[in-house]
Amino acid sequence: RSYDEVTMTEIAAAAGLSKASAYLYFPTKESLFLQLTEKELQAWFDALEAQLKPGMRRPLQNVPRLIARSLKALPVLLDLLTLLHGRIETNLNVLEVTRFKNFLATSLVRVGAKLELCLGLKRGDGARLLLRTHAYIIGLRQMSEPPPIVAGVIAAHAHLAGMTPDFERELQLTIMDWLVAWQRDTTKRV
Repeated sequence: RSYDEVTMTEIAAAAGLSKASAYLYFPTKESLFLQLTEKELQAWFDALEAQLKPGMRRPLQNVPRLIARSLKALPVLLDLLTLLHGRIETNLNVLEVTRFKNFLATSLVRVGAKLELCLGLKRGDGARLLLRTHAYIIGLRQMSEPPPIVAGVIAAHAHLAGMTPDFERELQLTIMDWLVAWQRDTTKRV
């Protein structure tokens, strides 16, 4: 079900807790979803990091493919990432936001360093690539998974068929475009 449909009462009941007890663990619904987002991100970061190997064959093609495929396989993470800034982070306390942003910064630097080794990026560009990927995810995910009424209109009109992009393919191409532009820019500076 959608984020808006889920209630803390239902979550508490599913966990065998009273609603008051559930709020002892998570002061808001957003707190619970933030923890889930962090858990999903940690699993993705760990899996991605394990697959990134220096000396990888054809990294400019294979790294974007790896990133896009691994994300496509995680629809819950994709849904959470599209909700993160506009919904989840809106009702958190300073401590929760600080802890999450520190987790995110540390993870981006760690996994970004592996990307830098694989792709020959300069220090900091791996984290920057991951941040840009997050921005791409938000737009592409929403466009590739339109609400039922929008999907119906697109399906009913052949000339609108291209308005629902293939998430994995477009994300891969977008990352590749960024890497090619980065490589071209780096070559100009040398």
